[in-house]
Amino acid sequence: MAPRSSFNYVMVTLADIMEKVAKFYRALQEEEVNEDLKALFSRCAEESQKASELIMRARREVVSEMGGLESTFEIAVEPIEGIDIDSYKARVDEVKKMEQKSTVEKALLMEEILSDMLRQLSSKLEPRFPKIKALLEEMLNWRTEHVIKKISSRS
Repeated sequence: MAPRSSFNYVMVTLADIMEKVAKFYRALQEEEVNEDLKALFSRCAEESQKASELIMRARREVVSEMGGLESTFEIAVEPIEGIDIDSYKARVDEVKKMEQKSTVEKALLMEEILSDMLRQLSSKLEPRFPKIKALLEEMLNWRTEHVIKKISSRS
């Protein structure tokens, strides 16, 4: 198994987090009564699932583009310093378990965690993995423009 800070571990865990976020938004959609919010939560679930798939595809592409078998292994285990992806995963799990908060409050908390995580990851991946940095920034921009602004206007 690759070290917990390796490129491969970080990317696989990030994809897993996005799948958890998709499930989270599907659950919020079921819980919500407001039709506009239901539609937004549905879109968030779809985009989060799509993000998970894009992350895994980007990981495979980066590893294969960067060289042969030896360098493939080196890239997969290359450390990504300064990011604790497991702490983000734990925070996502905490928000999923909250019962005393409204759907809007839970969604805002989730988006704060995701924004911080995507911002941190993109800055740590920038010099070595510019394609992945661009993908993460695109995800962050979408979440900021289409999710955070709409949810914030409801709180």
